[in-house]
Amino acid sequence: MALTAAVGGAFFSGAAYVVVRRLAGREDPLVIVLYFPLVTVPATLPTVVGRFVWPDGVEWLWLLAIGVLTQLGQVWLTRGLQELPAARGTALSYVQVVFAIVWGMAFFGETPGALALLGALLVIGGTLAVALSPDRPAVRPRPA
Repeated sequence: MALTAAVGGAFFSGAAYVVVRRLAGREDPLVIVLYFPLVTVPATLPTVVGRFVWPDGVEWLWLLAIGVLTQLGQVWLTRGLQELPAARGTALSYVQVVFAIVWGMAFFGETPGALALLGALLVIGGTLAVALSPDRPAVRPRPA
C-alpha cells in the first residue's frame, strides 16, 4: 500500500509539473495556482466525509499561516517551473525529505534509520549535482 501511494504521488506530481509547464507563457501563475484547489478540493471531499474535525482556538491561526505560506510557495514554484527547465525547477522539491527527517528529530525526538540517512544523502547529492550542473538553454513549450 505504501509503495502504491508513493508511486501514485510521484505520478500525479509529475503530471502537475507537466501541466504547469504547458501553461507557461499562456497563463499567469496566480491563475494556475487557483485552478489546482478548484480541482483537488472536490476530489478529496469524499475522503473526509464523516471524519471532519472542526478547528478551534489557535488551530485557526495555524491553518491561516499554513494557507498563506502554501499559497506563496505554490505561486513561486509555478513561476519557477515557467522559467527553468523542468529537471532544475523540480529537483529542489526532494529536499523536503531531508527537512522531514530534521524536523522529525527536532520536534518529535525521532531517530532516523540508516536507510533514511542514506536516502537523505542521495537527495542532497542529487540536488547539488543538478544545482551545480552547467546551464543548458531552456526549451520553452510551444503555445498550442
